[in-house]
Amino acid sequence: MKFTILSLLSALLPLGLEAFSPSKISFTARQQKYDSETAISMAIDDSVIERLAGIKRSYQALTERLADPDVLADSNLLMKVMSDRSKSEAVVNAFDEYSELKEELDGA
Repeated sequence: MKFTILSLLSALLPLGLEAFSPSKISFTARQQKYDSETAISMAIDDSVIERLAGIKRSYQALTERLADPDVLADSNLLMKVMSDRSKSEAVVNAFDEYSELKEELDGA
């Protein structure tokens, strides 16, 4: 699966991060050889990283709520939790992939 910083940040735009203008830096999951379009300096501002980490924590909390008996007993609440969780799933997956690739680059 191919992610780009552009797609990652584009997924964040509905979450209120319109001020960030992403560059066209692309990367492929676990790709060992980077092409000329891929920049090694895939740096994302610390405030964006903190925001993404917060979104991931919220996603994990929503995932845990899906196992809550009170949530399971209330179909409306269950649908709300599932809906909220699904809204951030793509962002969390892209952020996880970015984090893994950044660790690989830092270790290289």
